[in-house]
Amino acid sequence: MRSDHGYPHIETDSCRALWCNVLSTAWEDALHPSVSARPWDIAHARNWFGSRDFRLVCAAAGIDADQVLMKFRQAVAEGDHRATLIRKRIAA
Repeated sequence: MRSDHGYPHIETDSCRALWCNVLSTAWEDALHPSVSARPWDIAHARNWFGSRDFRLVCAAAGIDADQVLMKFRQAVAEGDHRATLIRKRIAA
């Protein structure tokens, strides 16, 4: 699908898909980091959510930034909760 945005050679759907992939990669980096990720990298990835750049990416992807941020914070809280349960089971 082409759009009347002044760039007839750029397809809107493809552009949105690209920005959705950027958001998906950031989500994975923040919540499911690789084994080789340094703590600073993980913190940087998590701090990106809610930033000006995050909001620009969401806008380019056609996604509500506030909804994504709410879901991200829920995922972080659930992840932390699971880690706490695992630590309690190990300590018991």
